[in-house]
Amino acid sequence: MSNKASDKDENSKTSSLNSNLSKSKASVSKLAGLMSLGTLISRVLGFIRDRLVVQFFDVQVADAFYAAYRLPNFFRVLLGEGALSVSFLPAYIELKEKNQGEKQLAGTVWTFLSLLSATISALGVFYMVDFLPYIIDVEKISLVPMKYESTLLFSQIMFSYLFLVSQFAFFMSLLNSHDEFFFPGLAPAFYNLIVIIVIITRPEFYDFEGISLPIAVIFGGVGQALILIFKSYRLKIIPKPNFLFFDPNFLKVIKRAVPSIMGIGAIQFLGVLNLGFASSLEAGSITYLYLADRLLELPQSILAISLGAALLPRLTSYWAKDDQTSFRDQILETTETYYFLAIPSAIGLWFLAEPLVTLLFATKNLNQQSLQITASIVQVYAFTLLINGTSKLMLQGFYAVKNTLYPALASCLIILIHFFLAPYLMGEYGLQGLVLSTVISSTIALIITFVAFQFYVTKLSLLRLFRPIPALVLLNISTVIICIATQYFWSSETSLLIKNMYLLIGVLASVIVYFFLAYINHFEQTKVINSIIKRIKK
Repeated sequence: MSNKASDKDENSKTSSLNSNLSKSKASVSKLAGLMSLGTLISRVLGFIRDRLVVQFFDVQVADAFYAAYRLPNFFRVLLGEGALSVSFLPAYIELKEKNQGEKQLAGTVWTFLSLLSATISALGVFYMVDFLPYIIDVEKISLVPMKYESTLLFSQIMFSYLFLVSQFAFFMSLLNSHDEFFFPGLAPAFYNLIVIIVIITRPEFYDFEGISLPIAVIFGGVGQALILIFKSYRLKIIPKPNFLFFDPNFLKVIKRAVPSIMGIGAIQFLGVLNLGFASSLEAGSITYLYLADRLLELPQSILAISLGAALLPRLTSYWAKDDQTSFRDQILETTETYYFLAIPSAIGLWFLAEPLVTLLFATKNLNQQSLQITASIVQVYAFTLLINGTSKLMLQGFYAVKNTLYPALASCLIILIHFFLAPYLMGEYGLQGLVLSTVISSTIALIITFVAFQFYVTKLSLLRLFRPIPALVLLNISTVIICIATQYFWSSETSLLIKNMYLLIGVLASVIVYFFLAYINHFEQTKVINSIIKRIKK
């Protein structure tokens, strides 16, 4: 009798645990879905913004703008979104669950980040003329009249954007730690909207071509930061600034942040390296590379980054409770959801690269050859969608267990490989060689990350990690067929309007057929989508 009662109690506990885990998995998908919705709106406006840049400004001005934008963006991810998300956020959540001084820690981090970003912004503005030659090929771009002068002036103006975007990044991490994801995903939409308005109105600040672009970035940075500050104020979570820089909790955050900054900085330095490499190639290469990056970032930010942002707090909570089973299952479940959405996205980018690039960026300043070069880069980048996404999600595991040293060392190794491989492949294949080197480096990064995960985080079965892929490949046969048919009709001799209609119909058809087949074959991911639809109807 006692054994039966004991078994019943054990079954009850197991059932409760499975139920809680199931709810947690669903909550990660739903939180990521909320962030993805906000991010999608932002990305659509971002495409409109980039199209207006290449429509209203010459490719030389666009090259200067995108080169200048890369520099504050590098420090933004380094000090803001990256270091905060992997060092501050887990520590804040741990203290919040114990109710042990999380507000004080937030105030210290905010004060420190504000002072540091303001100092770097000021140094960047005043010493940009000395710094820029280490980033781009000044001798090469100086051959084009006013291109160097534009890049220098744009860089000086936009470096103050670092302070603004650091404020945005801090409040984004703060809101994420309170399970607020929609507004952090949506806030960049306000940034893009402000930039679009400035580009369309093109106010004459003074007589220098394209000067409205960097000034628009500053206005947009103010707008997106204020949105999150206001949301934080409404939730009453804005911390009080303080100077407790010797507080043990803050010192722990700094200790974890240093290797994470090294790792994230190395990955971001890959973009800066590509900027330098691209500046030594033909005119327009920087713009082509940037536009292809933007197209890849749409599915990558909506899927991998949103899922990763929702995953990290959940993994941190499991690790704090020493629940390694739920920790492992959560990573595998989230990765499977990512594959479910990323594989058809990669197929679409490969087969429909030229139609998509033409739809988004075809203007008088980008001729057919320029569009074809950009499309060929997108096709190569399509392979990295699965690679980078898997790496991104696995890295959340390292950050959740507060291991930021390994990602730093791995990133430095990848930079070293790319530094020597890229010039060789560029000599053979030009701009395509640079992109190919990035893909190879990313693949090596995934392999190293997976192996290290087994030793420093938890054991993951390679078979289980990639188990969903064969079924998803079969499921995507319809996607391939529809994409090939769409490309065939799009290539026919007809007007651009009709071509775009073919593309729109093809994309919608592939999405509808894919989700219908997934639904009738009882794929787990369709249950979350179905529950969201039911909630919307209510």
